[in-house]
Amino acid sequence: MIPSQGGIFILLIMAVPAILSKTDFIGYYNVELTGYSLTDKEASIIEYEEYYLKKLMGETLYADYAANSTATKWTDFINGKTYTDYNGEAKVWQANDLKKLLLGFIYYDLVKEGRDKQTITGYVRPKNENSERVSDLKQLELMCERWNKSISYYHKAYYFFLNFNTTYDTWEYTALDFKEIFNY
Repeated sequence: MIPSQGGIFILLIMAVPAILSKTDFIGYYNVELTGYSLTDKEASIIEYEEYYLKKLMGETLYADYAANSTATKWTDFINGKTYTDYNGEAKVWQANDLKKLLLGFIYYDLVKEGRDKQTITGYVRPKNENSERVSDLKQLELMCERWNKSISYYHKAYYFFLNFNTTYDTWEYTALDFKEIFNY
């Protein structure tokens, strides 16, 4: 919020370009949310995308990204960049790396969110007539597998920001851990 004359605050709404869309959740990352409207699914994707970008960047750097997403430093981060790291090794942050980072995290949350439904009678689990649900253990295994794949890209992004810490000078890293089935 920005203060204005007379103590009234003006709320700024920043339109941040979406990195993912519902069409990205296919194949390995397919999330079938039957019973959800597409707008509900899109809203969840946008909400989770912002959440994980803030975890990766910190609030201040995310605000800079939201306000200046077309600046060179952000196009480098979104579209990819080849660079030499602080050890003198050639590194590549690829154009798809940010998508891959977000896909596994958001897949995890969307599947977790879609497992049980809140109704007026309490939480219920959908049941199908002509199919058998995958066991909870198998579902957790698939969720954790995708989460952990995203963690490797999260670490790659960490080294990207670390290497360019003067460019991304307000970066505040939040560590995220690998998930194990029994650490759900």
